[in-house]
Formats: sequence, structure tokens, C-alpha cells
Amino acid sequence: MNSNWILWALLIYSFVLVCLGRYAYKHTIAAGDYFHAGRKCGVLNIVIYGGGFWGAIILVSEIEASFMQGISVMWYGIGTLLMSILIAYWVLAPLRKKHVVTLSGFLGDRFGEPVRAVSGAIIGLFMPIFAIGTIVAPARILSVLYNWPTWESVAFCAIVLLGYVLFGGMLSLTLTGTINTIMMYLGLITTVGAIIYLTGFKELFTKLPANYYDPIGVGIPLILVWIGTWVVNSLVAQAELQMLLTCKDESVGKRGLYLSMIPRAFMTIMAPLVGIGLRLIFPQQNSGLVTLALLIKEQLPMWVSIIIVLGIWAASLVWGAGCQFSGASSVGRDIGKALGISHTEQHEKLHTQIALIILTLILVIFATLRPTQAAWWSVFAFTVRNSSLIALMLAALIWAAMSVRAAYVSMAAGGVLSFVWYAIASFSTTNFYLGIHPMWIGMSVALFAATLWMVGESLYSKRVRMVWAGVDTKNTHKYVLSAIVIFLGGFILYDRHWLLLKGVLGPLLFAWSFIFFYVGTLVVVGD
Repeated sequence: MNSNWILWALLIYSFVLVCLGRYAYKHTIAAGDYFHAGRKCGVLNIVIYGGGFWGAIILVSEIEASFMQGISVMWYGIGTLLMSILIAYWVLAPLRKKHVVTLSGFLGDRFGEPVRAVSGAIIGLFMPIFAIGTIVAPARILSVLYNWPTWESVAFCAIVLLGYVLFGGMLSLTLTGTINTIMMYLGLITTVGAIIYLTGFKELFTKLPANYYDPIGVGIPLILVWIGTWVVNSLVAQAELQMLLTCKDESVGKRGLYLSMIPRAFMTIMAPLVGIGLRLIFPQQNSGLVTLALLIKEQLPMWVSIIIVLGIWAASLVWGAGCQFSGASSVGRDIGKALGISHTEQHEKLHTQIALIILTLILVIFATLRPTQAAWWSVFAFTVRNSSLIALMLAALIWAAMSVRAAYVSMAAGGVLSFVWYAIASFSTTNFYLGIHPMWIGMSVALFAATLWMVGESLYSKRVRMVWAGVDTKNTHKYVLSAIVIFLGGFILYDRHWLLLKGVLGPLLFAWSFIFFYVGTLVVVGD
């Protein structure tokens, strides 16, 4: 096969995207439009971009994981659907009313400039890690087709997305996201069709071992990690929230978000078929993406190969560009504000553009460290970031009394301990200390730390009052019920050996800590 045609197709496609970015730049009238596209997007914009953004990470992660573990990886995509329901039902409205652009800015307005700077740095640093989740996909395919080193393929992809995001901002993401989403789904459909043609439809569901067709084959603990990651991410999904905040009003955003779940559900179901089909065709290989490249190189017609490669390329760009722009927004706007150097929207735009260039370099460096495990990168980044910020976002939404000191303690305890928990197990993808995933430890400790600090602070400084100083009898049932739940939760968690054996100690610990945090909002209230 003359693979030069594929390279030419990538170059032409990328050139079109860069031209669209230039078009967006010319139509970005005010500096503020750079961050929210003038808040003029309709339902269709949200459906297409939302279906593409989350569909991209579902596509890459599920192809790679299903190659080894079968159809049960659909739970990864199901988790993203649950996340979107929570965003539409609970998170979108209060952020829309406050005209939020970045979550780090939202937290800075609530807790002060140091939190604005630290949360901006956390979000900014981890967004390139999120972007790695998809950008390594075409890198591995290009490595097989052209023997390119990973860093060269990643750099190529990173430069392309930088080329169209840098000047057009959110408007360029909206325009290019439409083309990338269409191309990605066309690539998926073509890939599934090619695999069914090569394997046979019946054989696709009968030839592999039974565990490949088990809906819970990956195991309950991993399924709970995936669902827990995405559910908690509903509070800190800045890239999606930025996209939703470009809409005309809240109702448009909600309708678009709900409708975008349709193509994502399609992606959730179809992507694992690619993985199990590749396993059937290449049973001796150990990577879904490498196997896909071999399929392209050895068995498919040129026109089919071009569509599939462009589909993977589009997936890497639509996800990577959204993550990079979101991270740069936090760094450029919020760290700049905290340091006192971003005084106007024009300053914020300039600093965001500088941050985009810096984050692009970070992206290339990170992508060369662990290029064979795209899903691990995403879960690792979500774990540390969510552990750092979960208590702050919850407090900003429902606990007005939580102090700045409690925010510092929560960020440090959750973020550091989740990272340390990973390090103790040598950053393994499957084996964790005591069998508990670092996500459960980090988030649980973050919630516990914030709550205990607030109780201690209220008793010591008396700047906030405890509710039993003047109990509202209308809410007595909340206190009683919460106390019973905490007691029962503690009793259940005490039998840790059985829970460790079943692999559910981590999720139960998090659920108990969440209830503990909720009780804190009832017990420690403002004056």
C-alpha cells in the first residue's frame, strides 16, 4: 500500500482546519468572544461539539481497552452519559447565571486570589495530560505506517491544533469541532463496517472467549472507578462547561447536552466492536491501536484507510484542542489575574495564547513518557485533579460557610494523597496499594479534611456557628437521618477485609465521606 496518500490526506485536512481557525479569528470581534464565542451557539452546535468532544475520548479509550477486555468497557462511555445528566440537571444553571468562563475563576471569586492561582495551575497542568488520551492514538498509527517516533507524531498533531485554536479561540473550536465530529463518526462507521466484512457479523460475537462478551467482564471495582470518575467530573468538567457556556441561554445548553448523548451512546456501543474485531483478526497482538494500524497497512483499500485514519485524527484534535484551550484559559486568565498582570480582556486573551504555546510543549513532553496507555493517562489526571478540587466545587455550590483555610487543606490533602497512593504502587495501571484505587482515597480524604477543618475552626474561632446553638426544628430529620447513615456506614466500613476482597471498600469510603461532608454543611453554617 502506498501510504503517502494517507499523509497527503492528513495534511490537506489539517490545512482546512487551520484556515477555519483563521476565519474564526477574523470574526472574533471582542476579546471576550475569544473565550465564549459571543454566547451565540444554538442547540445544534452543542449537540455536534458535545457529541464529538466526549465521543473522542470514548472512541480511543474503548478501542484500546476492549481489545484486551471486551464489550464491558462500555461502562466507560456510560459514565460520561451520567456525568452529562448531572451537569445539565445541577451544575449548568448556577454557573451560567454567574457568567462563568473558567472554574478556576469561579473558585477564585469564592475563595480568593491564592485559590484562583493554585486551581488555575492544577487545571492548566492536567489539561495536556487529558489531551494525551486521544493524541497518542494517531501517533501510534503513524508510527506503524511511517516509523515515526512518538514525539514527532504528537508534535505534528499538537502544532495543527495550536494552529487553529491559537487565534480563533472558542469560535474556532466550534467551527472545527463540527468538521472533526462528522469525520470521527464517519471513520467509526467505516471501521465497524470493514471489521464486520472481514470477520463476519456472527463470528464477531461468537469466536472470542466468553469473557469478551461479559457485560461486567472488567470487574466491578474498575467499573465503579470509571463511573465514579465521570460522575465526580460533572463538578469540574471545565472544557465541557466552557462549551455549554457559549450557548444562547441555559435551556439551549440543556437541550443540546441531552441530545448530544444520542451520538455518544452510539459511540459507546460501537467502539468496543472495533476492539473485539481487531482481537479476532490479530489474536497475537497486545495493542488495539497498533492492531488498527496493521489492519490499515495490510488489509484495507486505500480509500477506506484514509477515512479511518482521518477519523482517528479528527478524534485526537477535537478532544485535544478542547482540553488545551480550557487549560490555557485557566492559566492565562486566572493565574494572570491572581498575579495582577491580566487587567483587561485583551490581556487575558494574550496571556491565554502564550499559555497555549507553553501547554503544547508540555503536551509533547508528557506524551512521550507513557504513549501506550491512553486510558491510564486520562484516569490518572482525573484522579489527581478531581481529588484536589472536589470539595471546593461542592462548597462553592452548596456550602457558603466553608473557609479559605479549609479549601487549602482540602486541595493539599486530596491532591497529594491521591498522587502518593499512585506512587506507592509504582503508578501501576491495575494494581493499587491495599487494592484501593487512588481516586477513592484522594477524594475521600479531600472531603474529610475540609469537613473536619471546618468543625475545628468553628469550635475554636467561633467565626461560624454550630447549628445546635439554635437548631431549626424543621431540619431535625436531616440531622437524624444523616447521623444514622454515617453510623451504619462506619459499621460497614469496619469490616474492611471482606470489602477489600470484593473490591468495593474504596467506593463505599467515598460515599461515606460525601455524606460526612453533607452533614458538615448542616452542622457548620454561617452567622
